Amino acid sequence: MKQYLDNRHYDVTSCRDLVQEIAQELKKRVVRMGANRHRIVTYVIIGQKDSNSLSLASRCLWNDNYDVSVEYSYKNGDLFGTALVFGLYFE
Repeated sequence: MKQYLDNRHYDVTSCRDLVQEIAQELKKRVVRMGANRHRIVTYVIIGQKDSNSLSLASRCLWNDNYDVSVEYSYKNGDLFGTALVFGLYFE
C-alpha cells in the first residue's frame, strides 16, 4: 500500500478508484502465493486524516485451524489506508 499511497493527497474521486485497484492487486498477489484452497476476500479503506477517529471491525464465521487474516495500515500527512485480507478455507 505504501507504493500506492506515498506522496498522495486525499481526493474522494481518485481514492474511490484506488481502493478497488489496491484490493484487486492484493488478491492477485495472494493467489500467486498458492492460496488455491482458500477463498480470498480483500477489504480496503482510504480516508482523509483529520481530527476525527475511526474504528474498523469485521465479523464472519471462522475456523481457527484453517482460516487466516492479515491487516496492514499506512498513513501519510493527508490520508490513511487500511487493508484487510481474509483467506477462508474451502474444498
